[in-house]
Amino acid sequence: MIYRPAKNLRVSDFLADIQEAIQLSGAYTTGMTAEFVADSVEAHKTRDSVIKNLIDIGEAANNNMQLAPDIEQRNATLWLHLRAGYDMRIKLTHGYRSVNDRIVWNTAADYLPELGMHIVAEQLRDSPRAS
Repeated sequence: MIYRPAKNLRVSDFLADIQEAIQLSGAYTTGMTAEFVADSVEAHKTRDSVIKNLIDIGEAANNNMQLAPDIEQRNATLWLHLRAGYDMRIKLTHGYRSVNDRIVWNTAADYLPELGMHIVAEQLRDSPRAS
């Protein structure tokens, strides 16, 4: 993550953090399939890296929901994804002993690209229009 001082952060900053975590997770898992759940040092490194990014996504999602509760009304789908990201963060940090590697893999492979598309759409919607 890019270092940013804690105060004066905006929704756009947290959306950018989520996008960065999605891109990193994608880079870590490129070309992987079942070996993600293998019992090897490399598989563990990749899982740990992806889980760290999922935790960051969940925290940024929570910050977005708190800073802009109106997202729920104007973009219900994005809100649901943010809520799911935050819920997963809770599971990964507090239920770490029961984390299912296949769920982590499916989240990284299927959910994160979809979340990324919703964030891009939100960023485009909020970007200033060229005159």
